[in-house]
Amino acid sequence: MLTEGSDDIYCKMLMSTLSGGALEWFISLPDKHVTSFDQFATLFREQYLINKAPARLSYDVFDVKQYQGASMMDYLNRFGIQVV
Repeated sequence: MLTEGSDDIYCKMLMSTLSGGALEWFISLPDKHVTSFDQFATLFREQYLINKAPARLSYDVFDVKQYQGASMMDYLNRFGIQVV
């Protein structure tokens, strides 16, 4: 939403949106360690990208089986979750 501003403003605005572990991580950065918003964005991605779920592969759907006694609807729901 903010189209113009300095790196200081971008960092302060982003910091105001952080909470919990992300805010603790931000506060733990050494003083003057971050010199630009781009650097901060890179550090943030490196810190939290590992928490991103891996992309599903097409063969993941082959792991979805209809269990004995399970309804077709249950099977289709679990299959649909894998496809999305």
